[in-house]
Amino acid sequence: MIETLSEKELFLTDLGYFDTNQLQKIGEKNFFISRIKTNLKLFKIVSEKYSIYEQLDMTTILKKSTHSVDQEVYVGTDSHSKLKVRLVGTKLPTEVTHKRIKKAIIQNDGNAISDNKREILH
Repeated sequence: MIETLSEKELFLTDLGYFDTNQLQKIGEKNFFISRIKTNLKLFKIVSEKYSIYEQLDMTTILKKSTHSVDQEVYVGTDSHSKLKVRLVGTKLPTEVTHKRIKKAIIQNDGNAISDNKREILH
C-alpha cells in the first residue's frame, strides 16, 4: 500500500487499517488522516533530551476544550514506540452524542458503557 503512494500524497485510512508502524512509514514522505482508536495511548513530551513522555488522558483533553481540539501529541500502544501526530477534533451536537451513546449501548449487548467511553463519544 505504501509503495503506491507518490511523495506528499494524502492517505486516508479507517480504524480497520490503523497501525502505528504503517502510519510512521507513511508519515516519512506523506500525510495521513485517520480516526483514533479509543485504546490508543496519548503522550506529550516532557524532555526531548532524555526522551521522557507523560501520558495524557483523552477525557481530560476533551473536558478542557470548549469546542475543538488541535494539538500535537504522540500516540502509541506502549512506552517504546511513539508516533508524533496532530490530534484534531470537535465536540458534537448533543443530539448526535445521544445517538452515538445509544448505538454503543446496543453494540455492548444492552449493557451500560463506561464513563470514559461515554465521554469520548462526545
